[in-house]
Parts: sequence; C-alpha cells; structure tokens
Amino acid sequence: MTSLEKFLGTILGVALGDAVGAPFEGTPASLSKELVTEKIENLQTLTYTDDTQMTLDLASSLSARSGFDPNDVVQRFLTSYNPARRYGQTTSTVLQLIKDGTDWIQASKQVMNGEGSYGNGAAMRIAPVALLYHHDKEKMLEIAKASSELTHAHPLGIEGAIIQAAALRFAILTSPTDFDPAEFLSEIKQVITQEVYAQKINSIHQLLEEPIDPVTIRERLGCGGEAFNSVPTAIYCFLTDPTDFISSVSIAVSLGGDTDTIASMTGALVGALTGKPALPEAWLEKLENRETIERVAQSLFFTHVKTVLGHRCEMCLSQEGIKAYKIDPAGPDNVDNYILLCARCKRESEEEEKEFFAKPRKHGKYRAVYRKAHRRA
Repeated sequence: MTSLEKFLGTILGVALGDAVGAPFEGTPASLSKELVTEKIENLQTLTYTDDTQMTLDLASSLSARSGFDPNDVVQRFLTSYNPARRYGQTTSTVLQLIKDGTDWIQASKQVMNGEGSYGNGAAMRIAPVALLYHHDKEKMLEIAKASSELTHAHPLGIEGAIIQAAALRFAILTSPTDFDPAEFLSEIKQVITQEVYAQKINSIHQLLEEPIDPVTIRERLGCGGEAFNSVPTAIYCFLTDPTDFISSVSIAVSLGGDTDTIASMTGALVGALTGKPALPEAWLEKLENRETIERVAQSLFFTHVKTVLGHRCEMCLSQEGIKAYKIDPAGPDNVDNYILLCARCKRESEEEEKEFFAKPRKHGKYRAVYRKAHRRA
C-alpha cells in the first residue's frame, strides 16, 4: 500500500465517517448495524458536517503555507463557517469572538468560564496534522497542541487531539497485516498525562474481550461531545474491526450521542490503516464533494513529500519554485520515489535524458536518472 493511498484513506475516512454518523446524531444507543447500513444505502447524498469542513480547512492551510500557520488556519475557519454544517457551540462562540475582533489566543480561552473548551472539536480535525508530520513524532505532537489551542484551550481538549493524532500516526505507519492492537494501545499510552484518558484507554482492553454492548460502552467510555467521552470511544470502535470500515463505523453510530464525530474519528483510523482501497466505494460515490476532498488529500501528500525532502531542489538546493517528481514513473507513490527539482534543473534533467537515450547502445536497457552526483543533506 502506498503513502498516497493512506493520505486519501485518512481524509476520506474522516469525511465518510462524519457523513454516515450525521443522520443519527443524538439518537439513543443500540442501533443495529443493519439499521445503520439500510439508512445510509437509502440516502441519495452523504452530507458532512463541521468535522470534515474544519479538517479540510486545516489540511488546505498546511498545504498552502507548507506547514502550520495559525493565523491562516483561523482565517479559513472563519471563511468556511456555515451554521448549516452544525458547528459545535464552543467553536461557534470562539469564531464569533474572533470575527468581532478578539485575538484568537484570547478567544479560545474565554469560553467555559475562562478555562477553554474540553470538547472534541480539536480532535475531530487533527488528521491532517498526523498525516503531514507522521515522520516526526515530536513535531506532530507540537503542532497537534498548537492547532488545538486555536479553539480548544483546555488541557483535556488538547490531550484528546494529541491522543487521536498518536493513534493516527501508528495506523499510518503500520500495514494492516502487521497491526497489533496491544502495541497500538501501548503507543497511545505514551502521550497520555490526564487520568481520565488513562482510565478509559486501559478499560478498552477488557471491553474488547467482551461482547459488544452499546449501553456498556456508553457507560464505560462515553459518547458525548467532550473529548474524553469520544476519543477513547472512537479508538475502541476502530479496534473492534480495524480493517472493516462499515463494521467499525456502524458500531460508533450504534452508540448514539455524538455519532458524527465519533464515527468520523473512527473512520479516519480505519482509513489511515487500510488506505482508500478498503473504504466502501458505494458509500464514497454518495459522499458530498468527494473530488474536492481527494484533491485536498493529494495536495497534503505532496506537501508531506516536500517536508520530508527538505523543501529544496536536490540538484542546486534552491528553494524557489520546487516541485515533486517521480523518480520511477511506474513506481509507488511513496516519499522515497520522489525527488524535488526547481524548474531550471528539471529542464536540464530532461535535456540530459533526451541526449542519453539518443546515443546508440549495443545491448541492455537504460533508464533516465534525475539525480546528479549530489547527496541528500
């Protein structure tokens, strides 16, 4: 599986899980998988909510700015804001404060009696950060915290986003055949500092050994809009069937409550592990703005390529006008099959390639090689 497929799977997983969960938000527990799939199959369009919109805004900003620019992200949040997307009350309040002239640093701290929000709004949109920086864990955790603080300044809200980012990173870096739930949970525990999260993540081990009971899951893990009542729940739902999107997301929806966000975070984890090919195509065909979502994911992938390769031409080290090109056109969409070139060096390499193949050869096959005698720094 290629890296690009994982980028597509993660962002599409966010949106598809969100759109599947949205029609059931606020319902009681114990919805059957059959009822969930029947309703989804009868819908003409799967419409996403603020979960996906804010994820797309963050991803687009990371790509446009080649990294995290808080002011640009906030501006995109403001531009995209549409109450019809069912934004959470806290996020709506923070964005209104910013629109009215309050600095975003202060706005996110003014809500919830000055303590900041501990809702799941930061965790639900964290997938682009995990994707862009999954090669650098410390950087990822740093940006996860910073991006959370734009709207959710409470330590519990921030930690929820950090936990989801760590979970996504593990899934991105792991193939489905090598996935180990115990190792996955162990990795997540390394970033936990808050007791409420530690208790709930620990309880997942036992819950996975028991028959799936929505009522018990609601009581033990929660299904509300608080980060600590939804992030561990999404992780549990993912672990019930890590490679089956419909199964794991249906369990998330069956719990009732904040179904769109829990299903979205669950879907992101499945997509990060299995990639786009494992997502149900019949549901993807109904997904609102699917082509736009895929373009955003692809753009983020190429930003990741540039980030890993240093944002400079590998021939002349220029940072101006660089683009990523495949070394082997038929090879996989992974970072190690790309090279960064500026326009001049790209043109020179094409001329050298043309000259190389113009020479007569007695035998053997030859392939154009872009790199000169330059070692990556």
